[in-house]
Amino acid sequence: MKAERISAITRALADVGTTRTWNVMIDLVAQSGKVPPGSQLEDFRATSESRWWVFVSIDRFTGKILAHSVERVVE
Repeated sequence: MKAERISAITRALADVGTTRTWNVMIDLVAQSGKVPPGSQLEDFRATSESRWWVFVSIDRFTGKILAHSVERVVE
């Protein structure tokens, strides 16, 4: 029982202790629509919207992208 508890704690802290990579999540929202003639950009009216999540792992020391994935969000 004690060995299982120590093992669980070690596994939980293993991910926290990784300092060589940055893991970044980007929430990307793209909209299309129109601005009425003679209006300012603040009057933009969106007619459709698409949303994606982009996950990127970057090596802190070299700047190399280690992994990336793109996931479309459907609500």
